[in-house]
Amino acid sequence: MAPEKRRGMHSILQRTAVFFLSVWIAAYAFLFNRRQALPIALICALVCFMTAFLSGLRFLSGKWIIPRSRGVRWGVPVVLSLLWILLKLNNSSIGAWQEVLTDQRAAALWGYGRVVRGDEWAVWTPMLISQAAQGYPGMNTAITAAGVDPTLVAIGGLPARNPALVFKPCYWGFLLLGTEMGFSLMTLMRFAGLAAVSWLCAMEYTRKNKALSVAAAFLITLSPYVQWWFSQSICEVLIFSQGIILSWMKAMKAENKRGRMAFGALSAWCFGCLVMIAYPAWLIPVAELTAAAIILMIVRNRKTFRVSSFLQTLAPLTIVLVLLFLIFRGSWDTLMRIRDSVYPGQRIYTGGDRPAGLFTGLYSLIFPAKMPDGAGGNASELANFLSFAPAGIILTVYRWMRTKNRDPWSVILLGFIAFFCLISVIQVPAWLAKATLLSQCSRPALITGLCNLLLLLRALALQDGEKLPVRTGALTALGCSIGMAVLMHVMIRPAVYITAAVAAVTFCVYMVLLSGYDRKLTIVMMCLTAVIAGGFVNPVEKGLSAVEDLQVVSFVRASQPDSVETVMAVEGEWPVSEVPLLSGIKCLNSTQPFANPERWKPVDPEGKWKDIYNRLCHITLKTGEETRFRLIADDHIEATLTLEDLNRMGANVLLTHREYPELTLLSSDGSWKLYQLAPETVYQ
Repeated sequence: MAPEKRRGMHSILQRTAVFFLSVWIAAYAFLFNRRQALPIALICALVCFMTAFLSGLRFLSGKWIIPRSRGVRWGVPVVLSLLWILLKLNNSSIGAWQEVLTDQRAAALWGYGRVVRGDEWAVWTPMLISQAAQGYPGMNTAITAAGVDPTLVAIGGLPARNPALVFKPCYWGFLLLGTEMGFSLMTLMRFAGLAAVSWLCAMEYTRKNKALSVAAAFLITLSPYVQWWFSQSICEVLIFSQGIILSWMKAMKAENKRGRMAFGALSAWCFGCLVMIAYPAWLIPVAELTAAAIILMIVRNRKTFRVSSFLQTLAPLTIVLVLLFLIFRGSWDTLMRIRDSVYPGQRIYTGGDRPAGLFTGLYSLIFPAKMPDGAGGNASELANFLSFAPAGIILTVYRWMRTKNRDPWSVILLGFIAFFCLISVIQVPAWLAKATLLSQCSRPALITGLCNLLLLLRALALQDGEKLPVRTGALTALGCSIGMAVLMHVMIRPAVYITAAVAAVTFCVYMVLLSGYDRKLTIVMMCLTAVIAGGFVNPVEKGLSAVEDLQVVSFVRASQPDSVETVMAVEGEWPVSEVPLLSGIKCLNSTQPFANPERWKPVDPEGKWKDIYNRLCHITLKTGEETRFRLIADDHIEATLTLEDLNRMGANVLLTHREYPELTLLSSDGSWKLYQLAPETVYQ
């Protein structure tokens, strides 16, 4: 074929690929905004299509997507960030409350709230609002109407005026700017911070390849794993772990003691921030990978970075360790309750239950449009990084075979992949899991997906003309796409035509990756697939009006002028039990953030039901003639209590739909009723 004709075919293939992926993006934009008026949804789809298509074509043609002017490159992000904060925008799924309480499907400014993210909108956000109503104290008295330490609540804790705030920069805005602007700043810092740090870190392991580093920022920040867990501090895990690595890199390049100690202090602070997330399932494997990267850097720089330099960099860590000791000493009672709880304290992960989720995250391309209903669970549990595995493994091994050159960083990544894949398939004895801390690594998808992605990016950065033969690449791509289709069928069970369509796209992606056909097209495809998988997960909401204007929240707030003395019990299914927290009122049966068996003694003095309520759990409350508890799920219990029981536990107001003639009716809005519970009440 003539060179001109070949170039023409090449250009057509490029444009076809970008066009198809841009259409996919536009379709998801329309579906995500389908609760808006039809013209708005169509405009969103058109804007997304044009942005993706034109940006892709400009990059393929070698033109700058972003203007070269430094003022524009820095000014536009700053202006957009200020607008985001001033308009009080956030990525919360708080609009899901309207769907749960009113059966009406609410629309956000962009997209709609994901009900599946209950850990955020139904747990963390009500706790945050209750914390704000009390002025961000060091001890929250509204959650379960008891003294709750906000340092270790949920993943990452709650903003509070305590020493732990030093290591929680994403929460600083709550105390400085107020709740709504603080919420905006937190989501902005998570997204922008992760994108920036991922790009800076990628510039190191991609050998200063800017385009590949941009792809890394897209694939990490917009990965399904990050976006489906966006509200649960996963961004902070990746931000501060990469921050530690970057700080050590700078310290090793520093020419004097002052520079080494400055970057050592930054690294130590990032370490403190990482520890305060306090979620071992994420922290342990990521910390191990971070430590391996630092050890590799030290070994490589051992001639210039001597023992004295190492100690100077490490010195500021002593101050951070002292602060962490004081923080955890103040939360010692909470830590002991977590340790002694049935869940999660006695939960031990021994592996052997996650073989289906080891590799490619390409099946999660359909999650934004179709929530999984197969045997695997929900989208959050199934989501993974868009690692395009096992492409990274294949390219790395093939390069080793051709060049005989073993890249140490790739060896480390392969070791982590092999190890965590092994424990995902093979169950190990409980004693071994405890001894190696594997008992706490219950989410191996994080580390296997991340390492597979990093390995692929490293392999692409090290490529120097090594390409798989066309036939070998095609057969390998076919095998990968068939494997992905099988995984998707087992885990999600979508319609046959959906499986076939995604498998076809997967085959094309693998062909481009494995063949080395077109580096620019590879970058564009990686970025656009990242947008497809992660750009349509989280909505954009304005402030907290989505809950403040709900009828039941307004009713509860208006009916309780003396909220300090009010302790409310809510009869109903979870998450209705969180409504008092949304109104800033103490709630007896809101989500129990850690085990507290002492609070249940008044109704269960002999500890008959202790194995059920001694856990972190959501609480569904019913009233009855006898006391009993039922375990609905590991983190959800049903408590049936008598009216006397509620009184014994300190509740003085009952929010319910039911009629109670024997109680004094305080207020009613036609659906919800508030009754007085008082010691002198005689219960029938």
